[in-house]
Amino acid sequence: LTTQRTRNRKVLDEMNRIVIVPIDRSGPARATGGFTLIELLVGIAILAVVVGMAAPSFKSFGANTRVANQATELQAALAYARSESVKRGVRVSLCLTASTTAASPSCSAAAALSSGWLVFVDNVQIAGNVAGVVDGTDTLLRVVEPATSSTVTASVALTGGLAYSPQGLLRTFDSVAPGNIVICQSPSSRTITLNLYGQSNLAIGNC
Repeated sequence: LTTQRTRNRKVLDEMNRIVIVPIDRSGPARATGGFTLIELLVGIAILAVVVGMAAPSFKSFGANTRVANQATELQAALAYARSESVKRGVRVSLCLTASTTAASPSCSAAAALSSGWLVFVDNVQIAGNVAGVVDGTDTLLRVVEPATSSTVTASVALTGGLAYSPQGLLRTFDSVAPGNIVICQSPSSRTITLNLYGQSNLAIGNC
């Protein structure tokens, strides 16, 4: 019993020696995470600079993509018209149009080169059929959508359209030499070069 009391006294003595140090909460609070206002403003400024530097590249990429698609669609329509003229053994023409979305689109010599094209079987061998326009017994084959936001020019007059003979040869209604068609949307351009044999070549350039 005496031994047990002695042990208890020692434990109490040890507990009395423990010093509890109070926590001082009067000082400034430490940051536990997140960003300060200055850090946030600096980050926004850096982001604005990066976006400003990248914007012209995105614009050029978009223009190049649109011009490439427009030129590819027109060149494909030309190749299709030539193929159909040889296959059907008749004249197949392309004319400008300002009514690509109409139920029955029509040719228009006053339409801009960028407004769209019609590909059609031009049955000039039938009496009363007018060459270069969709009328009478003509058959509409394809509609080429407008070259939106692009400038389209040609080295020869194309207001009367283009025509492929049953042999696949190409001519214009206003000039014998087909020449070039240039589609431009700064800074990118595509040039479609046509020859008398109805073939076309596509070249990449700037404008």
